[in-house]
Amino acid sequence: MLLIDYFTQILIYTLVSYPIIGGLSFIVSSLYYWLLMEKEDQPRYLKKGTPFITILVPAHNEEASIEATIDHLATQMNYPTDQYEIIVVNDGSTDKTGIILETLQAKYGQRSRLLIIGARQPALIVL
Repeated sequence: MLLIDYFTQILIYTLVSYPIIGGLSFIVSSLYYWLLMEKEDQPRYLKKGTPFITILVPAHNEEASIEATIDHLATQMNYPTDQYEIIVVNDGSTDKTGIILETLQAKYGQRSRLLIIGARQPALIVL
């Protein structure tokens, strides 16, 4: 009976105590990392703030999705709006992509710069 009691205690420890102790140690170590170590792990350029980025969007016959893509990038990104630009390159589309890009220029008129190369042909949008 003594050996069975010993195995029962080990089984109870393994199934009950070990996950609790492991979970608590994970929580404590995560808090320690978050409070004391996380800022040291950041790259040097992130310590000064978010960098300015450029998003390139190639578009060739994208009339079905280009407006939703640009609207999402211009309004719903989780990034400071003054820290990024969006460049859309219309690569000789034969559909209504150029017209849609002109409409987007009017929609985002004050926030964006739009350079159209050729009439409703390849266009470059910088938001």
